[in-house]
Amino acid sequence: MNEFNLIPIENEGKRVLTTAQLAEAYGTDSKVISKNFNRNIARYTEGKHFYHLIGDELKDFFANVNLTNANSSKIRELYLWTEKGSLLHAKSLNTDKAWEVYDFLVENYFRVQQMQVNVDNYMIDDPLKRAER
Repeated sequence: MNEFNLIPIENEGKRVLTTAQLAEAYGTDSKVISKNFNRNIARYTEGKHFYHLIGDELKDFFANVNLTNANSSKIRELYLWTEKGSLLHAKSLNTDKAWEVYDFLVENYFRVQQMQVNVDNYMIDDPLKRAER
C-alpha cells in the first residue's frame, strides 16, 4: 500500500490503474475521468495510453487480478491506464491534487518495476551477464 492507497495491478507485465483507482487518487469521480477521455479521445492511443478490456480478455484479467470493491460478474468492459495515460489525465484535470498524484505516480507507482530490475542487475556477479541484463 502507499499514501494514495493504490493497490498495484498489472496487465501484460506493466503496471496499470483502473479508471476507479485513477479517479480516487486524483480526488475526482470516474465519470469525470471518462468525460475527459471522451473529450480528448483522439489524443489517446490504445496499447500506449490505455487498454480496453472486453470479452475473454476481460475474463482472463479478472481471473489473474483481484480488484477490491469490483463485482467482476457485472463489469462488461474495463479501461486500464498505463503510466502515460494516467499522466495525461492529470493534465486534463489540472488541479493541485492531480499534480500531487502525478508526482507520486511518476516517482513511485510506475517506477517500482524499473527499480527492481536495476537492483537485480547488481546481483549478477559476471560483469558481461550483468551488462547484458
